Amino acid sequence: MSCAAGGLLGSYAGFPIADPLAGMLTMLFILRMAGDIGKTALRDLTDASVSQEYIEKLSAVASDGGKQTVDRVRARQMGRYTVVDMIVEVDKDKTMKEVADILASIRQRVTVR
Repeated sequence: MSCAAGGLLGSYAGFPIADPLAGMLTMLFILRMAGDIGKTALRDLTDASVSQEYIEKLSAVASDGGKQTVDRVRARQMGRYTVVDMIVEVDKDKTMKEVADILASIRQRVTVR
């Protein structure tokens, strides 16, 4: 039975305060849901930071067991996506093709679909 129906039945049963109380209880439920939805929407629409644990995990995945040095990793939530910015050091003797392959490998490892 819904809260509003309970208020009506209580009012018909001789408790005139039941209907306003049921209305207030319904209002509280609606306000709580609106607050939860608003908080989630605000978090999704603004750039929210990610946890330090997540950043460390990204750094470990990108370093590929120490093959590359990851200097800096920054990440933030943008809606349902996580945007990652990192600086990776590679050996100066690598060719541009090798560097491009390394970066493609890192991008593939850190991208979650």
